[in-house]
Amino acid sequence: MSKPPRPAREHEHVLEQVAAMAALAPLLPEHLKAQLEDVQAQAAEATVNLANVGHFGRIYGPVGWTLCDAISTELVGRVLELDLEAGEAELTQAYLDPDHLHRLGWRFHKAALEPWRALYERGVERIAADDHISAAPLILIIIDGVCQARTGRHPFSGAGDIPVFDTLTSDPGGVADGFALLGSVRRKLSAEPLAAPYRHGILHGLDPNYGHPIVTAKAISLLEATLDYFDRKADEASRLAKAEADQAPVDVLDLAHRIARNAAITQAIEAWSPRPPRQELVASNDGASGLDPASPEAAAVRYLKHLTSRNWGGLAKATLDLMQRPTNMMAGRFRQELTGLTVDRWRVTDLFDTGCAASEMTVELSGRLGKKPWSGTLPLRAIRVDAALNSLPRGLEDGVWLIQPDFQSRLWLAALQAS
Repeated sequence: MSKPPRPAREHEHVLEQVAAMAALAPLLPEHLKAQLEDVQAQAAEATVNLANVGHFGRIYGPVGWTLCDAISTELVGRVLELDLEAGEAELTQAYLDPDHLHRLGWRFHKAALEPWRALYERGVERIAADDHISAAPLILIIIDGVCQARTGRHPFSGAGDIPVFDTLTSDPGGVADGFALLGSVRRKLSAEPLAAPYRHGILHGLDPNYGHPIVTAKAISLLEATLDYFDRKADEASRLAKAEADQAPVDVLDLAHRIARNAAITQAIEAWSPRPPRQELVASNDGASGLDPASPEAAAVRYLKHLTSRNWGGLAKATLDLMQRPTNMMAGRFRQELTGLTVDRWRVTDLFDTGCAASEMTVELSGRLGKKPWSGTLPLRAIRVDAALNSLPRGLEDGVWLIQPDFQSRLWLAALQAS
């Protein structure tokens, strides 16, 4: 059985979707037609930009400039209007710009690249001093080290030959071409000014006249592409799985269900109106009867009961966590964060409905922080969500009220200030 074809790259899929939407234009109301026209204009601009990037790779790749995923389409468009010499001067200035080098440098604060951080920072220091004799080799050393650490191979020994899904670094002018140029063997001594980062000639002393800004700039462009390539390679499987899911044929019944669901949500939003504010006692640890179990105030009471009883698992389940981390993980985090802090008494007052899926109330609390008593007043916000933690208007089934997590950070701060 043959393997199914790879999904389209993300930008290709988006452009295909926009093109397909054109057939629906006559059926759309006027305001949606205007929105579609804006989207189509953006898609047309993106198409031009993508074509320019491909053209850039074919022209500037062979002379040592390497495509990375963050390459500026504005810069690409600008240099394509220039002749090669002027374009290379523009690229040299852009890649050696201090702001660009600073942004690239933040990547070396990550644990995976931390071993090369000092080398990079020294390289940037030498660039600022116009000392390209020192800067260029430092950048080449980093490229070599990253490639060997990630693949066990030198960059010129096939480290970037395997195409990676949906990255410019695997296109013409990407890392495979950049590494091929980097690894070109220089067999004769040459005193001519070098204009490309030939690793062999530089590190083996056969191209001693390499200390020029253009060489360092091309090395920086290859370094940036190298980092992008290995980052995209690391998460390729998850990105492929997402693309396959996003581009799967549409299930007509599922589509009909989603359209009906969206219509029901729209209707619920339009029909909603807030309840009258309750500027009075709503509930307290002494009594909380008569509340609708499906109301935000009932959710707040359950949350506060978990807090006073130090039921960390219950507190985790009652808290909105958009990252959807495991309950036991969140329970352990709450236990650690609230160590030494107790809440003994609480009162809920001033209940307001702030949205069709949101309510806010005031909570008066007292307890102890270590051995010191404390008391304070905090806002508590409840959000109504569905199983996927998307906001869900009141009146629709399968919703649950959860408490926003900022209450806990405010709680600790209030207790610290009061005690």
